[in-house]
Amino acid sequence: MKRLAPFALAALLLPAAALAAEAPRTLTLNGLGEVFARPDVAIITLGVEKRAKTAREALMANTRAMTAVFDVLKGKWKLADADMRTSGFSIRARYVYPKNSYSSGGEPKLVGYVVSNMLTIRVHDLKKTGGILDDVVRTGSNRINGIAFSIEKPAPLKDEARRLAVRDALRKARIYAGEAGFKLGEVLRFSESGGFIPPRPVMMARTKMLESAAAPVPVAAGKQALRVSVSITWRIR
Repeated sequence: MKRLAPFALAALLLPAAALAAEAPRTLTLNGLGEVFARPDVAIITLGVEKRAKTAREALMANTRAMTAVFDVLKGKWKLADADMRTSGFSIRARYVYPKNSYSSGGEPKLVGYVVSNMLTIRVHDLKKTGGILDDVVRTGSNRINGIAFSIEKPAPLKDEARRLAVRDALRKARIYAGEAGFKLGEVLRFSESGGFIPPRPVMMARTKMLESAAAPVPVAAGKQALRVSVSITWRIR
């Protein structure tokens, strides 16, 4: 086996030694910033579902009820077109299956059609939410899928959460530096993650119960959390 000359061996080892010498010592920590705020927008998904023997009859009944819902939302409650969006529309057949159909091989019988039309609205005055729910149900809506709450302009809140997240990471880094006897250098890497932590949508009771209510439906928005997490890597010396 041919041996390498001492100068050749040194030339091979030099790059690895140089890389090891240049590899910086680092510290990586996460910081969390959390801000709570009251929502100022309610997002409601509501609609109308109608059944009839024919698709035309079901569609006509659904259209009449949905038109009345639109009229009360735009007329009485002054909702803008930009705050109303059709979020679902379907026409499906209804079948009745005979007893023991799996063993007897009986065919399902067509008994009618179901037309469903869903609407998602944004309410900017939360005080109106209960009254709007009460009116749309009385007018003809028999589907209330729930309410979610949001914040119209979250950017300033998210910026504050960012500041808190960086301060949290710096606070922990300074503790470690003081206890372990090193100094923080420049930042080598930085990343961010996070956003609003929305509450689960509030599911509404059956529309028959809403129809019998003597007063507008009580709705509580509570507070919404916005969290930002940052990861910072420092060079240490």
